[in-house]
Amino acid sequence: MSYLNKIKRIIIITIPIILISCTNQQHKKQNVESLEVNTQNNVNDSQLDTTPSVIENESRNTPVLKSDIKYEYNREDRRIFMDSIKTEVENAIVIKEATDNLSNNLVNGIPPDGTYIFDIAYAEWQGRSMSEKVLVVIKGKSITIISEGNPSMSAERGKILDKGTLLKHNVTGDWLISNDKSDADLEAYGDCVGGPMVIDFKNKKYWTC
Repeated sequence: MSYLNKIKRIIIITIPIILISCTNQQHKKQNVESLEVNTQNNVNDSQLDTTPSVIENESRNTPVLKSDIKYEYNREDRRIFMDSIKTEVENAIVIKEATDNLSNNLVNGIPPDGTYIFDIAYAEWQGRSMSEKVLVVIKGKSITIISEGNPSMSAERGKILDKGTLLKHNVTGDWLISNDKSDADLEAYGDCVGGPMVIDFKNKKYWTC
Protein backbone atom coordinates (compact mmCIF):
# COMPACT_ATOMS: atom_id res chain seq x y z
CA MET A 1 0.00 0.00 0.00
CA SER A 2 1.45 3.36 -1.06
CA TYR A 3 2.06 6.19 1.40
CA LEU A 4 -0.81 8.33 0.06
CA ASN A 5 -3.16 5.32 -0.01
CA LYS A 6 -2.45 4.80 3.69
CA ILE A 7 -3.49 8.39 4.39
CA LYS A 8 -6.60 8.03 2.19
CA ARG A 9 -7.54 4.86 4.07
CA ILE A 10 -7.26 6.72 7.40
CA ILE A 11 -9.58 9.43 6.07
CA ILE A 12 -12.11 6.91 4.68
CA ILE A 13 -12.26 5.13 8.04
CA THR A 14 -12.38 8.21 10.28
CA ILE A 15 -14.71 10.56 8.38
CA PRO A 16 -17.88 8.34 8.76
CA ILE A 17 -17.12 7.98 12.48
CA ILE A 18 -16.81 11.75 12.86
CA LEU A 19 -20.04 12.37 10.90
CA ILE A 20 -21.94 9.89 13.08
CA SER A 21 -20.49 11.56 16.17
CA CYS A 22 -21.52 15.00 14.90
CA THR A 23 -25.06 13.76 14.20
CA ASN A 24 -25.34 12.25 17.67
CA GLN A 25 -24.04 15.44 19.25
CA GLN A 26 -26.54 17.54 17.27
CA HIS A 27 -29.38 15.35 18.50
CA LYS A 28 -28.07 15.72 22.03
CA LYS A 29 -27.89 19.51 21.63
CA GLN A 30 -31.47 19.63 20.31
CA ASN A 31 -32.64 17.60 23.30
CA VAL A 32 -30.72 19.91 25.62
CA GLU A 33 -32.31 23.01 24.05
CA SER A 34 -35.75 21.46 24.36
CA LEU A 35 -35.09 20.60 27.99
CA GLU A 36 -33.83 24.13 28.65
CA VAL A 37 -37.01 25.66 27.19
CA ASN A 38 -39.15 23.39 29.34
CA THR A 39 -37.08 24.32 32.36
CA GLN A 40 -37.60 28.03 31.71
CA ASN A 41 -41.35 27.57 31.34
CA ASN A 42 -41.62 25.62 34.57
CA VAL A 43 -39.50 27.90 36.73
CA ASN A 44 -41.18 30.72 38.67
CA ASP A 45 -39.59 34.16 38.83
CA SER A 46 -39.04 33.67 42.55
CA GLN A 47 -37.48 30.21 42.34
CA LEU A 48 -34.90 28.65 39.99
CA ASP A 49 -34.08 24.97 39.62
CA THR A 50 -31.07 24.34 41.86
CA THR A 51 -30.49 20.66 40.97
CA PRO A 52 -26.85 19.60 40.40
CA SER A 53 -27.36 19.34 36.63
CA VAL A 54 -28.02 23.10 36.27
CA ILE A 55 -25.60 26.04 36.51
CA GLU A 56 -26.74 29.64 37.04
CA ASN A 57 -25.91 31.99 34.15
CA GLU A 58 -26.02 35.52 35.54
CA SER A 59 -25.82 37.19 32.13
CA ARG A 60 -29.01 35.50 30.88
CA ASN A 61 -30.74 34.76 34.20
CA THR A 62 -31.53 31.34 32.75
CA PRO A 63 -30.21 27.93 33.67
CA VAL A 64 -27.34 26.53 31.56
CA LEU A 65 -27.19 22.77 31.48
CA LYS A 66 -23.83 21.08 32.02
CA SER A 67 -24.39 19.12 28.82
CA ASP A 68 -24.04 22.45 26.93
CA ILE A 69 -20.50 22.72 28.23
CA LYS A 70 -19.80 19.08 27.30
CA TYR A 71 -21.11 19.70 23.78
CA GLU A 72 -18.75 22.65 23.28
CA TYR A 73 -15.85 20.54 24.63
CA ASN A 74 -16.60 17.64 22.25
CA ARG A 75 -16.89 20.03 19.31
CA GLU A 76 -13.41 21.42 20.08
CA ASP A 77 -12.02 17.88 20.27
CA ARG A 78 -13.44 17.12 16.83
CA ARG A 79 -11.97 20.32 15.41
CA ILE A 80 -8.51 19.47 16.76
CA PHE A 81 -8.77 15.93 15.40
CA MET A 82 -9.85 17.09 11.94
CA ASP A 83 -7.05 19.68 11.85
CA SER A 84 -4.49 16.98 12.66
CA ILE A 85 -5.83 14.75 9.85
CA LYS A 86 -5.72 17.68 7.41
CA THR A 87 -2.14 18.52 8.40
CA GLU A 88 -1.02 14.91 7.99
CA VAL A 89 -2.58 14.68 4.53
CA GLU A 90 -1.03 17.98 3.43
CA ASN A 91 2.41 16.88 4.67
CA ALA A 92 2.04 13.54 2.87
CA ILE A 93 1.26 15.32 -0.40
CA VAL A 94 4.27 17.63 -0.06
CA ILE A 95 6.59 14.68 0.68
CA LYS A 96 5.17 12.66 -2.21
CA GLU A 97 5.64 15.53 -4.68
CA ALA A 98 9.21 16.18 -3.47
CA THR A 99 10.03 12.47 -3.87
CA ASP A 100 8.50 12.28 -7.37
CA ASN A 101 10.66 15.21 -8.51
CA LEU A 102 13.80 14.05 -6.72
CA SER A 103 15.73 12.77 -9.74
CA ASN A 104 15.47 16.21 -11.39
CA ASN A 105 16.67 18.09 -8.32
CA LEU A 106 19.83 16.23 -7.29
CA VAL A 107 22.83 18.49 -6.74
CA ASN A 108 26.13 16.61 -7.01
CA GLY A 109 24.12 13.46 -6.47
CA ILE A 110 22.50 14.69 -3.24
CA PRO A 111 18.86 15.83 -2.82
CA PRO A 112 18.00 19.35 -1.63
CA ASP A 113 17.15 19.78 2.04
CA GLY A 114 13.76 18.26 2.75
CA THR A 115 11.83 15.10 3.59
CA TYR A 116 11.31 12.24 1.15
CA ILE A 117 9.64 8.83 1.17
CA PHE A 118 11.85 5.90 0.07
CA ASP A 119 11.33 2.17 -0.37
CA ILE A 120 13.14 -0.25 1.92
CA ALA A 121 15.30 -2.52 -0.26
CA TYR A 122 16.20 -5.87 1.30
CA ALA A 123 19.58 -7.18 0.10
CA GLU A 124 18.71 -10.77 1.01
CA TRP A 125 15.59 -10.49 -1.19
CA GLN A 126 17.46 -9.12 -4.22
CA GLY A 127 16.49 -5.55 -3.42
CA ARG A 128 12.73 -6.10 -3.20
CA SER A 129 10.95 -3.63 -0.95
CA MET A 130 7.73 -5.47 0.01
CA SER A 131 5.98 -2.06 -0.32
CA GLU A 132 7.58 -0.88 2.92
CA LYS A 133 8.71 2.72 3.36
CA VAL A 134 10.96 5.01 5.37
CA LEU A 135 11.14 8.79 5.62
CA VAL A 136 14.47 10.26 4.52
CA VAL A 137 15.30 13.66 6.00
CA ILE A 138 18.14 15.57 4.32
CA LYS A 139 19.86 18.66 5.72
CA GLY A 140 23.05 19.50 3.92
CA LYS A 141 25.10 16.30 4.07
CA SER A 142 23.31 15.09 7.19
CA ILE A 143 20.74 12.33 6.75
CA THR A 144 18.17 10.75 9.08
CA ILE A 145 16.14 7.64 8.32
CA ILE A 146 12.77 7.41 10.14
CA SER A 147 10.52 4.38 10.42
CA GLU A 148 7.08 4.46 8.83
CA GLY A 149 5.81 1.64 11.07
CA ASN A 150 6.34 -1.22 8.63
CA PRO A 151 4.79 -4.56 9.66
CA SER A 152 8.00 -6.58 9.13
CA MET A 153 10.01 -4.26 11.40
CA SER A 154 9.84 -3.97 15.18
CA ALA A 155 10.51 -0.22 15.07
CA GLU A 156 7.43 1.91 15.66
CA ARG A 157 6.46 4.72 13.33
CA GLY A 158 8.57 7.82 13.97
CA LYS A 159 11.56 5.97 15.42
CA ILE A 160 14.98 6.89 14.02
CA LEU A 161 16.47 3.88 12.23
CA ASP A 162 19.71 5.45 11.03
CA LYS A 163 21.50 8.78 11.21
CA GLY A 164 24.81 10.10 9.95
CA THR A 165 26.68 11.96 7.24
CA LEU A 166 26.48 11.22 3.53
CA LEU A 167 29.74 9.71 2.31
CA LYS A 168 30.42 8.63 -1.28
CA HIS A 169 32.33 5.36 -1.67
CA ASN A 170 35.54 5.92 -3.60
CA VAL A 171 35.24 2.78 -5.75
CA THR A 172 31.54 2.05 -6.27
CA GLY A 173 30.16 5.58 -6.01
CA ASP A 174 27.44 4.37 -3.61
CA TRP A 175 26.23 6.85 -1.01
CA LEU A 176 26.84 5.59 2.53
CA ILE A 177 25.35 6.75 5.81
CA SER A 178 28.47 7.07 7.94
CA ASN A 179 30.34 9.14 10.50
CA ASP A 180 33.77 7.82 9.55
CA LYS A 181 35.53 9.15 6.44
CA SER A 182 37.61 5.97 6.18
CA ASP A 183 34.41 4.08 5.27
CA ALA A 184 34.81 5.51 1.77
CA ASP A 185 37.50 2.88 1.14
CA LEU A 186 35.77 -0.16 2.67
CA GLU A 187 35.87 -3.33 0.61
CA ALA A 188 32.53 -4.48 2.03
CA TYR A 189 29.74 -2.38 3.50
CA GLY A 190 26.02 -2.51 4.14
CA ASP A 191 23.76 -3.94 6.81
CA CYS A 192 24.48 -7.60 5.98
CA VAL A 193 28.17 -7.20 6.87
CA GLY A 194 27.65 -4.78 9.73
CA GLY A 195 28.97 -1.79 7.79
CA PRO A 196 27.45 1.59 6.95
CA MET A 197 24.08 1.49 5.20
CA VAL A 198 23.54 2.41 1.56
CA ILE A 199 21.07 5.07 0.40
CA ASP A 200 20.16 5.05 -3.30
CA PHE A 201 18.87 8.47 -4.32
CA LYS A 202 18.44 7.57 -7.98
CA ASN A 203 16.09 4.65 -7.28
CA LYS A 204 14.79 6.08 -3.99
CA LYS A 205 15.78 3.09 -1.87
CA TYR A 206 17.22 2.59 1.61
CA TRP A 207 19.16 -0.66 1.62
CA THR A 208 19.07 -3.04 4.55
CA CYS A 209 19.68 -6.73 5.04
